[in-house]
Amino acid sequence: MKSTADLALDARLSNFTGSRKRVLELAAGIVALIALTFVVYYPALRTGPVADDFSLVGKVSFAEGITYFGKSFGFGRNEYRPLTALSYSVDRALWQNNPEGYHLTNLLLHAAAAALLFLFLQALTGDFPLALLAGSLFVIHPINSSRIVWISARDGNICAVFLLGSLCLFVLSRQRNRVALHIIAVGLAACALMAYEGAVILPALVFLMEFVFFAKGAPLARLGASFRRTAAFWALGVIYLCFWAAIFSEKVGGYDLSFGLPAILDNYARLLSNLFYGRNFFGRKEWAFGLVYIVLLSLCYRKMLAYWRWAVFGILVVLLAFLPYCFTHGFAFRFGYISALGMSIFLATCLLAGFRSVPRLRRPVFACIGILLGAYFIQTDHQNLSRWKEAGRIAARIPQAVRELCPNLSDGVVLVLVGVPRTYGDVPVFPTGLTDAIQREYPVSISVQQYDAPLTNLPPDARHGTVVLLYRGGEHPLQRIGPG
Repeated sequence: MKSTADLALDARLSNFTGSRKRVLELAAGIVALIALTFVVYYPALRTGPVADDFSLVGKVSFAEGITYFGKSFGFGRNEYRPLTALSYSVDRALWQNNPEGYHLTNLLLHAAAAALLFLFLQALTGDFPLALLAGSLFVIHPINSSRIVWISARDGNICAVFLLGSLCLFVLSRQRNRVALHIIAVGLAACALMAYEGAVILPALVFLMEFVFFAKGAPLARLGASFRRTAAFWALGVIYLCFWAAIFSEKVGGYDLSFGLPAILDNYARLLSNLFYGRNFFGRKEWAFGLVYIVLLSLCYRKMLAYWRWAVFGILVVLLAFLPYCFTHGFAFRFGYISALGMSIFLATCLLAGFRSVPRLRRPVFACIGILLGAYFIQTDHQNLSRWKEAGRIAARIPQAVRELCPNLSDGVVLVLVGVPRTYGDVPVFPTGLTDAIQREYPVSISVQQYDAPLTNLPPDARHGTVVLLYRGGEHPLQRIGPG
């Protein structure tokens, strides 16, 4: 018979073995998600800068980055994103003018967001397969492509890292009853707000998580308890909004907003379409791909009753995360980055519920659906990356062509460029950033005017520019028309 000391030693060894196994599982999951990110998005490292990238690569010093704690980091818009600005300062110190390093940072941020989603779900549910599957789906979801490949769009990635870190620590603080973890979670929420305005939904997400997973008792009692538990996050949100209103004089600036119900519903429809179907599937016949989801839900609806909290939480994250963007006139894929977190949770829940359902003959069906869905997402990612790569090629040729045609320009010269593409399909080329791109080619200060109109319809001041260049495309994309 073992003594008390021997039994205590056995208990400690058992706990150590269990803890070591959990750590190894978590480490394996994180490594798998990082590897998946680089396997799918490695071509993004060789994508050239486009649009506002030329204003950022090698441009933002630490001295300048710190100044954005008191002013807008937006390009003609009121955007309070000082931590995003500092990320470009770090890149400048590490990579100078090499855009590959900036792309590497974007990839690492996306991998970190996926790893934190995995850790968050593991802490919340204790379900390793669910957490890993959700993290994997988030890595490869096509709606995230622009956030990964576009240097200028990393604000959402940084926000997601801090947001998920805050949610993860909040869960641990509730499970372990640690005030210190709760305080750190609020601090990370503040960092998320200083990276991207989309984090204003974080108090609502924390409240939702508290209400669904932790609060006990009748609905009204749970409602009050949830508000009390998340009061610090709500206070932080109010302080942030007041500060934002004060620093920008309550003006959004530069955004075309629409508060009409049809426009809001149209934006949500576009979001859900891209989250569920990707884009241009079967020539935009979404019903064909939608049949897969109908089959999925019909086969697993009974088992879903045991997972209803995860599924409902995922859908509500999708809807809440898009709330700050639903008033914007026009949908952009990067607006769905945080919503893709909720979509990944929902899809992972459905797939695992079906895989674990009875009869077991359904397991191969759900395994095949999961594999086909993943293959479709990755194929769409590669198509997106191809468009971005071509857009980068177009953007790189234009400043080079200007330098070839105009090797010597005097200080203050005016360049008029006609027909330079603002987009390549749905990918930006030079909607903005053309002046900064061309300025990199010259030691003197120049002025650039960009027109989409034909030469015959140019305004008089443009026709009298110092140099007029016409975009033709191809390897030699510009033709010099001559002085105006």
